[in-house]
This record gives sequence, structure tokens and C-alpha cells, in this order.
Amino acid sequence: MRPSVCFSLIALSLCLIAVYPVGAADPPPGRMQLLSGYAHRPLQGIDSIVGEIVKDGGLKISYEIGHVSKPGEPMVGGGFRDRPKLLPKEDMRWYREQTINGQPVHMAFSKKSTLLVSFPEKGMNFRATIQSSEQFVDAMLMILTYPNLNNRQAQPDAKTDGIERQYVERAVLSKAEEKVVIELAQKRGIERIAKIYTYNLYPTAARGIGVQGIDEIKGRDVSYQVLDVRYKKWWHPNEAPKKGDLRIGDFWAGQPNTRKQTILRVGGKEYRTSAVQGLSMEQCESILERFLAGEYVLAPDARGNVDQIDWSKPQGFRKRGDVISVSFPHKQEGSGFFDLEVEMTEQKLTVTQILQAVP
Repeated sequence: MRPSVCFSLIALSLCLIAVYPVGAADPPPGRMQLLSGYAHRPLQGIDSIVGEIVKDGGLKISYEIGHVSKPGEPMVGGGFRDRPKLLPKEDMRWYREQTINGQPVHMAFSKKSTLLVSFPEKGMNFRATIQSSEQFVDAMLMILTYPNLNNRQAQPDAKTDGIERQYVERAVLSKAEEKVVIELAQKRGIERIAKIYTYNLYPTAARGIGVQGIDEIKGRDVSYQVLDVRYKKWWHPNEAPKKGDLRIGDFWAGQPNTRKQTILRVGGKEYRTSAVQGLSMEQCESILERFLAGEYVLAPDARGNVDQIDWSKPQGFRKRGDVISVSFPHKQEGSGFFDLEVEMTEQKLTVTQILQAVP
């Protein structure tokens, strides 16, 4: 099968074949669009997300979504491996790279008629055994709609219902699912909800849900409740609600936790931090002000990529004996945090050690 013929068929099919959006009940990854007759079948992975796009008696496309390791991070089980690039040259008919909707895409076709397509930035690998030109066209028509930027599940506007949504791509709650999560939170005592969010639990395939209550502010002290919600479809296999958990359908939760923060003020803006120990507010604000302005120096032994630190989100300020440490998150959400040891005088702030925690 010649690539030029197949890609011509794809171009023609895009004009002639209707593409059907998938229902919200069990959407395929990235809300990609499936051709008529195909169905999404999620499977149970161990440390990655797996599933199939299938047509009875016809083509089967398997997929796997793994954690994308950052440069310098160790490879973990279930981590993303670029299958098209890893295909041995002696087994390869052709290999192509392209950028589609701003996403790099790698494609390879083996001598055994196996199509491999990866989206490296998303940690996605597709695989299909091709038996005809028509199957090749079907596979590419569906795979190349991932991730479908024009078919994202609509999220209610926080301005209309007062609730902020922050969902990771692999864990977007539908309106019906949100309704259950809100009911669960309210029955657990969080009557006024400020935020609902989802998150990945790498290196596993599990995903979690959090519900955050509104802030209670007294002076510089802020407190709010957070409820961790488990969803059977997204949580670890074989794990069930524990004694005392409240369950509604496939969702369950224990008791909410109270989290506390302290307000720091720098340059007319407010910043929140979760811990202030052994330092005054003025000392914390002075340290933060210097980091925000870039007015610090690195000691010769302080090694680390400070360009990746989000100075606007201080996590904690601590002093133990003569040692002062401050922590900030990585700019890329989910990529861990940095803990810095500093020495401070009236004239200078010196970073003496940089430690990075990677999930």
C-alpha cells in the first residue's frame, strides 16, 4: 500500500464521509470523533490508560496514554514511549512527522502492516493492524481528530453558577457527573462550592476529583474545606469505599479536610502561602519581593533550573535554627516543586541550595 495513495484517500474521505461525534456517556480520549459503526471500549490498565476503538468484524485501534516524563526525570512504569520512533528500521516501511493543530504527530507503518501513531506531548500511542486501504483511511480519519479541540465538553461558566472548573484532559466531568459530585460535597458539609477540579495520579492510570469550599478570611488567615472524591471509573481497580465513606452511585468520599493559608502582600498584590514557620510576615514578604523582582544571587553550589520556578505561588516559608527554606511550584502544573535554602541580609538574598521534588 503506497502512502501517497492512502493520504489521497484520506483527503477525499474528509470531504465525503460524515464524522459522528461520540456521546458524552463514555467519550473516547481527547474527545476524538469516530466514524459511523465504530465504538469506544475503555479497558483497565495497570499504570497507564488503555482502550480500543472497534468496529464489529472490522478494524480495531488500540491506544495507550502514559505519563510524559520531563527532561531529566527517570522513566516510570506506564510512562510514554514513542512507539513510531522506536520501531526498528528493518521492520519499517515508512515514517513521517507532522504538526497538526499545533501538536507534533509521529507516524510509522511496519512491514507487517501495523500502523503506529503517537502524540508525544500528550503521551498518546495508537496502534492498528491494517488489512486494506479502506481500513487505513478509517484509522487515520479518526486518529487525526485527537485531541479534538473543537469538540471539547462544554463546562459551565463560573460566572453563571459561581463554581470554577479546572479539569485535566483525561478527567472531564459531564454535567450529570458534576451534579452527583456537588450533591456528595453538600452532604459532606460543603454547602457553598468555589471550585471543582480533577487531577492525574501518575505513574498510575488513576484520576481523582477535588471539591473546594469558599474561603473564610480573618485578617491574613484563610481557611477552606476540601473534599477528595473517588469515581469508580477513574480510580484504582478493586478499590472500594471504606467504612464511613458516603457513596452516591459510582462516586464516594470520606470527610472533608480543612486547609489553611496565610496572605502575604507584595507590591500591592496578595499572595497566598500554606506555611509560615519561624519567620515574621515582614521577612516572608521581603523574601518573596526579592524573588519576584529577580533580586537574588545563586551560590556556586546552588544548581537547578530556576527559570522553571513559579515565583508567584509561594508554598511555604520555614526557619529551623539558622536555616531558612522556601518552596515554590514548578511552572508546569503537576511537575513537582522546588525547595530553596536561602541566606538573607538587608542587602542581599542568596540561594545556597536548590532541591527539586518530582512526582
